[in-house]
Amino acid sequence: MECEASHFAHGKLMLMGEFFVLRGATCISAPSIYGQSLKVTSNPGSQLLKWQTYIQGKHWFTADYGLDDFEVTDCSDRFLAESFARLLRIARELNPSFLLEGACGETNLTFPQCWGLGSSSTITKLLSDWAGVNPFDIHFATSNGSGYDIASAMSNKPIVYKCIDEKPEYYEVELPEVVKSCCYFIYLGKKQSSQKSVKLFLQKGQQELPVERINQMNEEFLRSTSVDDVSKLMREHDLILSPILDLKRVKEVAFNSFEGEVKSLGAWGGDFVMACTEHDRDYVERYFTKMGLDTIFSYNDLLL
Repeated sequence: MECEASHFAHGKLMLMGEFFVLRGATCISAPSIYGQSLKVTSNPGSQLLKWQTYIQGKHWFTADYGLDDFEVTDCSDRFLAESFARLLRIARELNPSFLLEGACGETNLTFPQCWGLGSSSTITKLLSDWAGVNPFDIHFATSNGSGYDIASAMSNKPIVYKCIDEKPEYYEVELPEVVKSCCYFIYLGKKQSSQKSVKLFLQKGQQELPVERINQMNEEFLRSTSVDDVSKLMREHDLILSPILDLKRVKEVAFNSFEGEVKSLGAWGGDFVMACTEHDRDYVERYFTKMGLDTIFSYNDLLL
């Protein structure tokens, strides 16, 4: 057997614009140092795709697929196997010459799946690379999300992203030094479902939304020169979104004594928060460790 290809896709964190991007606003997202890799090995004598998934080097999932319609012939988890079969079928629809001979595929997720950095978006990007198709076509066929995570999976820098009528637009940007030096990312230990959170917002966010203000805030975020600049924008964003979701701000609920600002990222109530403060890293680590949270990153520890 010969190795045909090797690919990598970045995980991501959306820093500003979460939920509002579903209504056509811009968002700011940064790709993660962590991500997922794919290695494909050809096996011409076989009529199977033999698939293996590892998480941080530990074996997690195995499945075998027939090549006619990617029917599952053997697997360690039926739900996961069928979910991936759906992606394979869409890739075949987009490229009828995809995977006509046997192969072995192996992925390795380099971060814990519970972190919510994009296990689904990275596998979509990797599969599209292998099949030679547009990853957004696979994404919009399988998800009600905006697709920002797909764009981040393909980028080596932070991006400004927007999508209207399934037409994504994005460009790479440099984030202000104050964001990189004074912002920290803390995992709350509660994996949230992005799909469920998106559905909740689409149900609740029917009123006219301040899309133009969100766009302005993102522009201001990119021009920030001080901790005060960044903190004010983080606070305003949460104050706008809180009544729409009918959820209290994470700063108010859990971190009211923190000397700085704390903003939810992604699905509220879990995954990561972003903290911005004038204090040094020691203060941040002492504060959140006392709260029972010990997965704490500086910007450069986690994001590109």
